[in-house]
Amino acid sequence: MSSIPSDSAQQYAMTVLVPEVEDAQRIAAAVDEVRRPDSPLAVIAVPPVRGVAFFADSDRQAKLDRWWAHAIPQDSLPVYLLVDEEGIAEWLPGLDGSFVVGVSAESAAERYHGLRNVTVARGEGLLDIALAAVELFAGSPMFRQDAPARLEKRLRRNQPESVSRFRRARLRPADEAFLRSSEPNDHHPIPNLPPPEGPARISEEAPREELVRALADTLRRLQRIRTTTG
Repeated sequence: MSSIPSDSAQQYAMTVLVPEVEDAQRIAAAVDEVRRPDSPLAVIAVPPVRGVAFFADSDRQAKLDRWWAHAIPQDSLPVYLLVDEEGIAEWLPGLDGSFVVGVSAESAAERYHGLRNVTVARGEGLLDIALAAVELFAGSPMFRQDAPARLEKRLRRNQPESVSRFRRARLRPADEAFLRSSEPNDHHPIPNLPPPEGPARISEEAPREELVRALADTLRRLQRIRTTTG
């Protein structure tokens, strides 16, 4: 596994393309935690489209182009974190940037043999991919010296933490709930901006606890009205 040459003047932008948004946010937050304050890693980003669709979905390329223009610094070199999927290897030759790909088996790693811009991780887990990314920048001022140990502690659990418990990466992670909004006025190419302020709405996908709390609040208000008017 070769390392990227150290260049203190060069900035990098890391884009997490792990398909599941919870996993992508989790690895982004973990990597953000172990980078140095003066790190040349300027951005850790989670785009609205990930996996092989990031390269192959022509219908969503316009959205991705807008997102990229707002989220990724113009002069930065891209570093992509991926999980092996059917079809991804064919897209990588000749692309700018470096790719860290998690694979499940040696046979899958063969797809990336000879691709100089690809680093194959020693597994397809979040920890495997994060450790390979840190190792890629060994000798540079990118990450803390204790980064591997911190990543082990942060990512060794098999089940992802709930969205409310893990710390989001500080720079431009995607908010999938915002991106899935069906109202055109809610759209914005920078996916972590909050939606416009307005009356609180409860979506059909809201957790049961939120629905119960909302119902309880409504019942309390009705009780107060009955007491006042009775």
